[in-house]
Amino acid sequence: LAPKAKLEHVYRVSGIPSKDGWRYNGLNLDEAEAVKVQPEGGIHVVTGEQQRARWVGEQNGPLPIGDAPKGFTAEIKMKVTRSTAAQRGVDFEVRVPELGQAIITVTQSSVCRIGETLRDGLDNASNQHTYRIAATPEGVFHVFRDEIWLGTRPFSTPNADPPSESAYMQWGEGAYYSQADATIVEVALDMTGAYRPENAARPEDEPMPTPSLSSPAARNVLLEGPQDPA
Repeated sequence: LAPKAKLEHVYRVSGIPSKDGWRYNGLNLDEAEAVKVQPEGGIHVVTGEQQRARWVGEQNGPLPIGDAPKGFTAEIKMKVTRSTAAQRGVDFEVRVPELGQAIITVTQSSVCRIGETLRDGLDNASNQHTYRIAATPEGVFHVFRDEIWLGTRPFSTPNADPPSESAYMQWGEGAYYSQADATIVEVALDMTGAYRPENAARPEDEPMPTPSLSSPAARNVLLEGPQDPA
């Protein structure tokens, strides 16, 4: 992966996201109740039991998303101040139909793919951290937290009921059975290729973390072995 510090398109969260062109995709919670705009920048998102608060961007949305013949890179900058499930927190998801779906979820102390812990024992609550997905045309995506590589995984099976049939980005708290709160300050996207953070080691120079074996999907990934980096 080539290094790139700043992605091509950046959305700095400074108010109610739907006013900036994001589609609110919440459940049992009005957007105005979910969001508290922060005076220093960003929004604090709060959810309760059986509530969701997340936002969808499509081709004509705030961040241009479409075909990605060379792959894509996406990132979210936030701190997750509360989470009630071990492997589900604030979701960050990008789907490009010809490549597939890349999704991570961040709790107070871990970064996961759905059903699989990539890294735990972290402090994601005290300060802002940047979580990056670098997706290659070969069908895998790399996950970074700041400048640290957390692993490489194949694209996920698309949702049975996706928020859009076309390419989209979705971010926010998306689990019905658990809760998570976060202060989110920035979302970014680059459709020109898959890039590692500027000062990160190349993925092939990093050891592969051992995935959690808490689900059949995670066991399948382990049996398949690590994917070759781009």
